[in-house]
Amino acid sequence: MAPLRVGLIDYKYEATTPIEIVNPVFPDYLEALVKSGKSGSISMQVTIGVDGHVTAATISDSQFPEMNTSTVAAAKGWIFKPVMRNGQPVTTVIKLTFQYSIQ
Repeated sequence: MAPLRVGLIDYKYEATTPIEIVNPVFPDYLEALVKSGKSGSISMQVTIGVDGHVTAATISDSQFPEMNTSTVAAAKGWIFKPVMRNGQPVTTVIKLTFQYSIQ
């Protein structure tokens, strides 16, 4: 019997100002993709609004097109602590990368 494969999703981000993630949302790693051993990363430009909610997420690089739509939808559900500049909340853009791997 073949060993059971498990799909893992991790993330990393790059930001020019400190950010705090309040609620990350992850897409479902489709079972058919896990069973077939598909993995890769998807990077996005994510705009965080003044209220800390994601207002836009655009793919900048994808090694895993089968997961593009669900990854963008998940990123749009993330919530951050509002970024403050001079005591006022501001919009900011970060690079968010989801890494899909098989264990």
